[in-house]
Amino acid sequence: MLHGNPTWSFYYRNLILGLKDSYRCVVPDHMGMGKSDKPQDYPYTLSQHIDNLEKLADHLKLNDITLVVHDWGGAIGMGFAVRHPERIKRLVIFNTAAFLSRNIPLSLRFCRIPGFGTVAIRGFNVFARGAIRWACIKQERMTPQVRAGYLEPYDNFSNRVATLRFVQDIPMSPDSPSYSVIQHIEENLKLFREHPV
Repeated sequence: MLHGNPTWSFYYRNLILGLKDSYRCVVPDHMGMGKSDKPQDYPYTLSQHIDNLEKLADHLKLNDITLVVHDWGGAIGMGFAVRHPERIKRLVIFNTAAFLSRNIPLSLRFCRIPGFGTVAIRGFNVFARGAIRWACIKQERMTPQVRAGYLEPYDNFSNRVATLRFVQDIPMSPDSPSYSVIQHIEENLKLFREHPV
């Protein structure tokens, strides 16, 4: 199960409880997110996140994978999947993009403005705080404890480095570092036409 930005493995806590007796659940935090390390000088690029997932899957000898993805976890997971289609059994996809798009929400555009994005995301944590408000339709489920759980790993400037870098890495033009990676994923989604989704 792969989370997006600004969530972390906590996002899947209820699914894990429902599935753990019947399935092996592997729910990593991407580098810089959740409980993972948060190096400040790390290359937080899509291809690096895919490489990390590949190393984890190899280390755990994962095959016949039911790949569950959300948000940026979709691009990361599908990047792994197109490298190793033989290891994927089925896909569960939530609110993600594994294809090129020239449009992103206005809030993300603002967060990509140099300087402003750093102050807003790393300084005031507006991206994570906003996401738990705007992305939750049933606000009664966003109890103070759940809200605190989502925000806990992002409690200071240093711990929000990946939250900003994920936003900065959204490929909006061919000169973006991750553009060719997303393009390759998009071109190879056809590999999964026969997979249960």
